[in-house]
Amino acid sequence: MTFVTLIIFLFYICWITFSVLAQGENRLNRRIKELDLLNLIPNYHFFCPHPMKVDFHLYFRYQYESDEWGEWEELKIGERIPQLCFIWNPTKRERKLFYKMVRNIKRKESKSGNGVKTRSYRSLLNYIHYHKWRQDVRATQIKITKLQDLNPHFQEEIIFSVEERTTRIRFHHDH
Repeated sequence: MTFVTLIIFLFYICWITFSVLAQGENRLNRRIKELDLLNLIPNYHFFCPHPMKVDFHLYFRYQYESDEWGEWEELKIGERIPQLCFIWNPTKRERKLFYKMVRNIKRKESKSGNGVKTRSYRSLLNYIHYHKWRQDVRATQIKITKLQDLNPHFQEEIIFSVEERTTRIRFHHDH
């Protein structure tokens, strides 16, 4: 066995060991995930213990140079193709990132009432400006709603909104 083969073998043994140890909810699992900066340790949840029961939706509207506000528009993030999701799901990471951002904003909003001061909020604002930029815009308002897309009886509910506060756009955007 060569030295390189031994190193590769030890890497795989460590990876398998940490992969097994990182499953479940405990302090060791959290510590391993914190140290896994390259996301090499998989998380196998064949039967998800806390399934997502709602989908989040991102809406925005612009205030134009004329001081008028536009209509609310939805910006779909990580749109699913149900027929292919079980084989090929390239937008899953986008949706997971969006859900994580929503949780961060909600957590900050519930603690201090200031969800707009999070990196997640600024990232969503930047995402909107990147995908839907207009030159005549003075400010942007955002709202996030939750909805059970598969349940027709569930009413859409606003979980975060900055309708009373505006976010001024302070950067130049090349499109």
